Amino acid sequence: WVDERVQVFLRAIEERSRRGEVVNVLLTGPTGTGKSSLPKEFAATWRHTFFTMHCQLVTEPGDWWGTREVSPERGTYFQRAALMDAVETPGCVILLDEANRTHAENLNALFGLLDHRRRAWLPALQRELVAAPGVVFFVTLNQGVEYVGTNAIDGALRDRISNTVRMDYMPASIEASILVKRTGVDEERASRLVEFARTVRGNPKLGVSVSTRQLLGAASLVSEGMA
Repeated sequence: WVDERVQVFLRAIEERSRRGEVVNVLLTGPTGTGKSSLPKEFAATWRHTFFTMHCQLVTEPGDWWGTREVSPERGTYFQRAALMDAVETPGCVILLDEANRTHAENLNALFGLLDHRRRAWLPALQRELVAAPGVVFFVTLNQGVEYVGTNAIDGALRDRISNTVRMDYMPASIEASILVKRTGVDEERASRLVEFARTVRGNPKLGVSVSTRQLLGAASLVSEGMA
Protein backbone atom coordinates (compact mmCIF):
# COMPACT_ATOMS: atom_id res chain seq x y z
CA TRP A 1 0.00 0.00 0.00
CA VAL A 2 1.30 3.44 -0.95
CA ASP A 3 -0.35 6.74 -0.14
CA GLU A 4 -1.85 8.44 -3.20
CA ARG A 5 0.28 11.56 -2.86
CA VAL A 6 3.40 9.40 -2.67
CA GLN A 7 2.30 7.53 -5.82
CA VAL A 8 2.06 10.85 -7.68
CA PHE A 9 5.47 11.86 -6.33
CA LEU A 10 7.09 8.60 -7.44
CA ARG A 11 5.67 8.90 -10.95
CA ALA A 12 7.23 12.36 -11.14
CA ILE A 13 10.55 10.94 -9.94
CA GLU A 14 10.45 8.31 -12.69
CA GLU A 15 9.70 10.87 -15.39
CA ARG A 16 12.46 13.20 -14.21
CA SER A 17 15.04 10.40 -14.14
CA ARG A 18 14.04 9.33 -17.66
CA ARG A 19 14.73 12.89 -18.84
CA GLY A 20 18.22 12.66 -17.39
CA GLU A 21 17.67 14.93 -14.41
CA VAL A 22 19.57 14.44 -11.14
CA VAL A 23 17.15 12.73 -8.75
CA ASN A 24 17.87 12.01 -5.09
CA VAL A 25 15.09 11.18 -2.62
CA LEU A 26 15.25 11.39 1.18
CA LEU A 27 12.88 9.11 3.13
CA THR A 28 12.20 9.98 6.78
CA GLY A 29 9.64 8.90 9.36
CA PRO A 30 9.12 6.41 12.20
CA THR A 31 10.80 3.03 12.09
CA GLY A 32 8.87 0.20 10.51
CA THR A 33 6.84 2.40 8.15
CA GLY A 34 8.34 1.07 4.91
CA LYS A 35 11.22 3.46 4.23
CA SER A 36 13.48 0.64 3.04
CA SER A 37 10.67 -1.14 1.18
CA LEU A 38 9.45 1.83 -0.86
CA PRO A 39 12.55 2.17 -3.11
CA LYS A 40 12.47 -1.57 -3.82
CA GLU A 41 8.80 -1.39 -4.81
CA PHE A 42 9.52 1.70 -6.93
CA ALA A 43 12.25 -0.20 -8.78
CA ALA A 44 9.99 -3.23 -9.29
CA THR A 45 7.11 -1.10 -10.58
CA TRP A 46 9.24 0.60 -13.24
CA ARG A 47 11.41 -2.48 -13.99
CA HIS A 48 14.69 -1.05 -12.72
CA THR A 49 17.70 -2.83 -11.24
CA PHE A 50 17.76 -2.33 -7.47
CA PHE A 51 20.70 -2.21 -5.05
CA THR A 52 20.91 -1.59 -1.30
CA MET A 53 24.01 -0.13 0.34
CA HIS A 54 23.97 -0.71 4.10
CA CYS A 55 25.69 2.46 5.26
CA GLN A 56 26.41 1.20 8.79
CA LEU A 57 29.02 -1.11 7.26
CA VAL A 58 31.05 1.84 5.92
CA THR A 59 33.80 2.63 8.44
CA GLU A 60 36.03 4.75 6.19
CA PRO A 61 35.52 6.64 2.88
CA GLY A 62 37.16 4.00 0.70
CA ASP A 63 34.66 1.33 1.80
CA TRP A 64 32.10 2.74 -0.64
CA TRP A 65 34.23 1.66 -3.59
CA GLY A 66 36.10 -1.42 -2.39
CA THR A 67 39.12 -2.66 -0.46
CA ARG A 68 42.72 -3.65 -1.08
CA GLU A 69 43.16 -7.38 -0.59
CA VAL A 70 46.16 -9.72 -0.57
CA SER A 71 46.30 -13.35 -1.71
CA PRO A 72 49.16 -15.72 -2.60
CA GLU A 73 47.77 -16.16 -6.11
CA ARG A 74 47.05 -12.53 -7.02
CA GLY A 75 49.26 -10.60 -4.65
CA THR A 76 47.85 -7.18 -3.74
CA TYR A 77 44.69 -6.30 -5.64
CA PHE A 78 41.64 -4.06 -5.40
CA GLN A 79 38.34 -5.80 -4.59
CA ARG A 80 35.70 -3.71 -6.31
CA ALA A 81 32.57 -2.99 -4.22
CA ALA A 82 29.11 -3.78 -5.60
CA LEU A 83 28.12 -0.11 -5.23
CA MET A 84 30.41 0.71 -8.16
CA ASP A 85 28.54 -1.76 -10.38
CA ALA A 86 25.21 -0.27 -9.30
CA VAL A 87 26.32 3.30 -10.03
CA GLU A 88 27.45 2.27 -13.53
CA THR A 89 24.19 0.42 -14.31
CA PRO A 90 21.75 2.54 -16.37
CA GLY A 91 18.49 3.22 -14.56
CA CYS A 92 19.60 1.57 -11.33
CA VAL A 93 17.71 2.48 -8.15
CA ILE A 94 20.23 2.72 -5.31
CA LEU A 95 19.16 2.74 -1.67
CA LEU A 96 21.63 4.26 0.80
CA ASP A 97 20.02 2.69 3.85
CA GLU A 98 20.35 4.38 7.25
CA ALA A 99 22.87 6.90 5.97
CA ASN A 100 23.35 8.50 9.37
CA ARG A 101 24.76 5.28 10.84
CA THR A 102 28.12 5.89 9.19
CA HIS A 103 30.31 8.80 10.26
CA ALA A 104 29.42 12.09 8.59
CA GLU A 105 32.94 12.41 7.13
CA ASN A 106 32.48 9.14 5.22
CA LEU A 107 29.49 10.63 3.43
CA ASN A 108 31.69 13.39 1.98
CA ALA A 109 32.93 10.88 -0.61
CA LEU A 110 29.41 10.76 -2.09
CA PHE A 111 28.93 14.50 -2.61
CA GLY A 112 30.04 14.42 -6.25
CA LEU A 113 27.73 11.50 -7.05
CA LEU A 114 24.73 13.18 -5.45
CA ASP A 115 25.00 16.59 -7.12
CA HIS A 116 24.96 17.74 -10.75
CA ARG A 117 28.39 16.22 -11.44
CA ARG A 118 27.16 12.64 -10.87
CA ARG A 119 30.74 11.43 -10.49
CA ALA A 120 33.26 10.64 -7.75
CA TRP A 121 37.04 10.42 -7.65
CA LEU A 122 38.42 7.04 -6.58
CA PRO A 123 41.90 7.52 -5.05
CA ALA A 124 42.62 3.78 -4.91
CA LEU A 125 42.05 3.41 -8.66
CA GLN A 126 43.15 6.90 -9.72
CA ARG A 127 40.05 7.38 -11.86
CA GLU A 128 36.54 8.79 -11.74
CA LEU A 129 33.37 6.83 -11.18
CA VAL A 130 30.60 8.23 -13.38
CA ALA A 131 26.94 7.50 -12.71
CA ALA A 132 25.06 5.92 -15.62
CA PRO A 133 22.00 7.66 -17.09
CA GLY A 134 18.82 7.36 -15.05
CA VAL A 135 20.44 6.34 -11.76
CA VAL A 136 18.22 7.34 -8.80
CA PHE A 137 19.44 7.53 -5.21
CA PHE A 138 17.10 6.96 -2.25
CA VAL A 139 18.44 7.78 1.21
CA THR A 140 16.81 6.66 4.47
CA LEU A 141 17.33 8.13 7.92
CA ASN A 142 16.12 7.22 11.39
CA GLN A 143 16.24 10.40 13.45
CA GLY A 144 15.60 10.92 17.16
CA VAL A 145 17.12 10.32 20.59
CA GLU A 146 15.77 6.75 20.64
CA TYR A 147 18.08 5.76 17.75
CA VAL A 148 21.45 4.95 19.30
CA GLY A 149 24.51 5.02 17.05
CA THR A 150 23.28 7.63 14.59
CA ASN A 151 25.15 10.79 13.57
CA ALA A 152 24.16 14.28 12.56
CA ILE A 153 23.73 14.82 8.81
CA ASP A 154 25.78 17.55 7.18
CA GLY A 155 23.79 20.40 5.67
CA ALA A 156 25.68 20.05 2.39
CA LEU A 157 24.43 16.47 2.07
CA ARG A 158 20.84 17.41 2.86
CA ASP A 159 21.07 20.16 0.24
CA ARG A 160 21.92 17.55 -2.41
CA ILE A 161 18.81 15.51 -1.56
CA SER A 162 16.12 18.01 -2.46
CA ASN A 163 13.18 15.59 -2.68
CA THR A 164 11.85 14.48 0.71
CA VAL A 165 9.08 12.02 1.54
CA ARG A 166 7.96 11.57 5.12
CA MET A 167 6.68 8.04 5.62
CA ASP A 168 3.97 7.56 8.23
CA TYR A 169 1.69 4.85 9.55
CA MET A 170 -1.07 3.57 7.29
CA PRO A 171 -4.79 4.12 7.86
CA ALA A 172 -6.15 1.62 10.40
CA SER A 173 -8.24 -0.34 7.89
CA ILE A 174 -5.30 -0.75 5.51
CA GLU A 175 -2.91 -1.76 8.28
CA ALA A 176 -5.35 -4.37 9.59
CA SER A 177 -5.91 -5.81 6.10
CA ILE A 178 -2.15 -6.17 5.65
CA LEU A 179 -1.90 -8.09 8.94
CA VAL A 180 -4.60 -10.45 7.69
CA LYS A 181 -2.98 -10.90 4.29
CA ARG A 182 0.58 -11.36 5.53
CA THR A 183 0.02 -13.49 8.64
CA GLY A 184 -3.38 -15.16 8.31
CA VAL A 185 -4.65 -13.67 11.58
CA ASP A 186 -8.44 -13.13 11.57
CA GLU A 187 -9.90 -9.68 10.94
CA GLU A 188 -11.16 -9.14 14.51
CA ARG A 189 -7.78 -9.76 16.10
CA ALA A 190 -6.01 -7.76 13.40
CA SER A 191 -8.27 -4.80 14.13
CA ARG A 192 -7.64 -5.12 17.87
CA LEU A 193 -3.88 -5.17 17.34
CA VAL A 194 -4.04 -2.07 15.15
CA GLU A 195 -6.28 -0.30 17.67
CA PHE A 196 -3.72 -1.03 20.39
CA ALA A 197 -0.89 0.28 18.20
CA ARG A 198 -2.76 3.49 17.36
CA THR A 199 -3.47 4.08 21.06
CA VAL A 200 0.23 3.78 21.88
CA ARG A 201 1.28 5.96 18.94
CA GLY A 202 -1.13 8.67 19.99
CA ASN A 203 0.16 8.90 23.57
CA PRO A 204 3.41 10.93 23.64
CA LYS A 205 3.73 10.39 27.41
CA LEU A 206 4.63 6.74 26.80
CA GLY A 207 7.77 7.65 24.86
CA VAL A 208 7.49 4.53 22.68
CA SER A 209 5.67 3.49 19.54
CA VAL A 210 4.53 0.33 17.78
CA SER A 211 5.67 -0.11 14.18
CA THR A 212 3.89 -2.03 11.45
CA ARG A 213 6.87 -4.41 11.51
CA GLN A 214 6.22 -5.13 15.20
CA LEU A 215 2.52 -5.61 14.52
CA LEU A 216 3.31 -8.20 11.85
CA GLY A 217 5.44 -10.09 14.34
CA ALA A 218 2.69 -9.99 16.96
CA ALA A 219 -0.01 -10.99 14.44
CA SER A 220 2.11 -13.96 13.35
CA LEU A 221 2.22 -15.25 16.93
CA VAL A 222 -1.51 -14.69 17.43
CA SER A 223 -2.28 -16.58 14.23
CA GLU A 224 -0.32 -19.52 15.66
CA GLY A 225 -2.45 -19.61 18.81
CA MET A 226 -0.91 -17.05 21.18
CA ALA A 227 -3.36 -15.02 23.25
